[in-house]
Amino acid sequence: MGPGPAAGRRDSDYGTNVAFRTGLSARGIRWLLAVTGPTVVLPATGTPVTAWARRRPGITVDQIAADHRYRARRFVYRAKTADHPARSGWFVAIPVHIAGIIEREHIASTAGRLLPQRTLLVQWRRKRGGNIFRSWITDLPADTPLAVLVRHATSRWYIETDYREMEQALGLGDYEGRTYRGFHHHVTLVSEAHLFCLEHRLNPKDGDTASASTRSWLCSRPR
Repeated sequence: MGPGPAAGRRDSDYGTNVAFRTGLSARGIRWLLAVTGPTVVLPATGTPVTAWARRRPGITVDQIAADHRYRARRFVYRAKTADHPARSGWFVAIPVHIAGIIEREHIASTAGRLLPQRTLLVQWRRKRGGNIFRSWITDLPADTPLAVLVRHATSRWYIETDYREMEQALGLGDYEGRTYRGFHHHVTLVSEAHLFCLEHRLNPKDGDTASASTRSWLCSRPR
């Protein structure tokens, strides 16, 4: 199974921002954005829904998620390593229309005036009991496999981990210059060092032939 279409990932401050979502779509950028439980949606049934469909009252993400929790499937989205325990969760994908007032006002100003179908992805820590752990809405194709949605949604941990390693172990945060040229040069060197370490982690050399530099604590860390 391929990785699926690339998607921009952001937290709920962006996920609830209609202008931000619209801007990404206008630029042809697919998105998968975190949303909060009170976000208003409509269940997608395959029937076109106009922006101000009075016979279709909106419900919250929390409410629609509770109705579909029985369909949730478990995924391990981060394998156990020497530094971190394994992480898993129960996920379900639900076809919806975003139906908040600002969203409706925006769609009402378009030619079609139809609410686009999106996919709501919801995560719980366990199958039964407890509240929603995280939720996202995406404009990725409706037939995107659940495993691909989960991989996209949970990949931010790797991004944050890579950034922390670049900042703390490879010197990204040590730049003290004052010019863009100097900063660009510094970031380029740090990025090349990080790429080298990442390549070594993904394709480790034989322990007897690897040089001392490639056996550094960073480049040998399991992902």
